[in-house]
Amino acid sequence: MTEIDYMKDYQDFLIYKVLYLNMKDFTDYLVSLHKKFVSINDAGIARTPGYFAYDNGVKLDAFIKSGRNTSNFLQGIVWPGYAYYTDFYNPAALKFWKDNLRHNFFPFLMEYELI
Repeated sequence: MTEIDYMKDYQDFLIYKVLYLNMKDFTDYLVSLHKKFVSINDAGIARTPGYFAYDNGVKLDAFIKSGRNTSNFLQGIVWPGYAYYTDFYNPAALKFWKDNLRHNFFPFLMEYELI
């Protein structure tokens, strides 16, 4: 299992390439040993405009709302700083995670179904 140190700036779907220079070779090696790679992902997405996961979550309206009948997202503080949280009761949340995992984060891991 990989702790959150694989994340660049503790942001989901971004790899810290100083510590994990070639993640593809690393995971290929693990698979050759019949091992699995498990990454930790956080439901808190950094509230950073321009960060693809944040922008995608806002576009899909995939974050928890701060109250009834509101368009404001619930904000908290976690590893990357100020963050919005994925609303897993919202069907858009599944699309949000699938899109980011498949296209933006370790796409090569999907061939092994390691996530």
